[in-house]
Amino acid sequence: MQKKNSTKINIILPENLLNKLDEVAGPRNRSPFVVNLIRQELKRKEMLKILDKASGSWTDEDYPEFDTSAKIDKFVDELRKRD
Repeated sequence: MQKKNSTKINIILPENLLNKLDEVAGPRNRSPFVVNLIRQELKRKEMLKILDKASGSWTDEDYPEFDTSAKIDKFVDELRKRD
C-alpha cells in the first residue's frame, strides 16, 4: 500500500545490511523503518548546520559570567532554584 505524496525508489544495500534491517524492522516493515531513519538523519544534519552557523556567536568577552564551567553550573543551579 503506497501513501499519497510518496514516491517509490530503488536503492542498493549490501546484503549484510539488508539482513540486519530485516532482523530489526522485519521484511514487511522496511519502508517505514527507513523513512524514520532518514527523517532523523535529516533533522540531525539540519541541527548540525544550524549549530555550525551559530558557532562563535557568543564569546567569553561578551558573556564573562559564562566563561567557565563552574560559572555555568552556578547559573543553572540558580535557575533551577527559582522553579
